[in-house]
Amino acid sequence: MWLAEPRESSLTDKTLINYRGRIGVVENPREGSFRLWVLEDAEKEVWSMNTFALPESAAGLDFAVMETFSTGEVCLVLKEVSDPFCLFYYNLDEKSMRSVIIEGLPMSELKKAQTRSFSDTYSVSVFDHYENSMSFQN
Repeated sequence: MWLAEPRESSLTDKTLINYRGRIGVVENPREGSFRLWVLEDAEKEVWSMNTFALPESAAGLDFAVMETFSTGEVCLVLKEVSDPFCLFYYNLDEKSMRSVIIEGLPMSELKKAQTRSFSDTYSVSVFDHYENSMSFQN
């Protein structure tokens, strides 16, 4: 679908992203889906928009968008701190989602920080980083 621009008045539930080298805006998932706008032509202010459905098992969860990666994945985190702490990766190409459990976090401290926050949110930083243990020996 082609649009002039993402026109929703509230920007609080949207994240500005780098989508494969282009400017993108992705909204926090709600009601089992989320939308992604990509700036196709900056001069003419033309945006494309796609809607992505979450798997049924995640449709009722309240997510926030954290980051996008060169792999074509969007990283989502639950808005409320959960134990165990999980990151969710939605693959835009395959339209599939996987979860990663992060162990060893001080959950009680994270929950306290969220409780003290005026907006009932917390911040998570996730980076597009891979390590390879391949050896370059002759």
